[in-house]
Amino acid sequence: MFAVALVISAGVIVWMTSSTGLTTCCFNLRPVVALQLNGTTAAGANILVAGIEPTANPSNFKVNIENVSSGTFGGASAMPTTSGGSVSVTVGTGLAETVFSITWQNPRGSGTVSQGDHFAVSKTSGAYETGTSFSFLLIWNDGSTDASQGWVV
Repeated sequence: MFAVALVISAGVIVWMTSSTGLTTCCFNLRPVVALQLNGTTAAGANILVAGIEPTANPSNFKVNIENVSSGTFGGASAMPTTSGGSVSVTVGTGLAETVFSITWQNPRGSGTVSQGDHFAVSKTSGAYETGTSFSFLLIWNDGSTDASQGWVV
């Protein structure tokens, strides 16, 4: 009798989560994210969230920068959890060190990472040669890269 009740309960949970969207809020599914380069400057880039399904809490992400030209990664930082908040990422060491500020903008005010959001990436110190390739990395809480977008300075 207990086994039958357990099977029925599991079936109801599966049915409810698939028909009501509870998987998004309750089971913290890893989203599929599409990023798009939305412009560059001599100091950085603007990265647009062109699509994301399902939307996700910013506390589930880390951000990082890779100097693709040298194969050097920065230290991943927890993503800002409020719109307009920023974090710093340092790529390289010594004379080759470059520090970037990454600011998350959530223009719709949803409080979740959603389509239309963007990341402003700006060099705050250090130097690099013209023609250097960088990549912005959006990392899921399990440590895997969810999406990346490159640019050349």
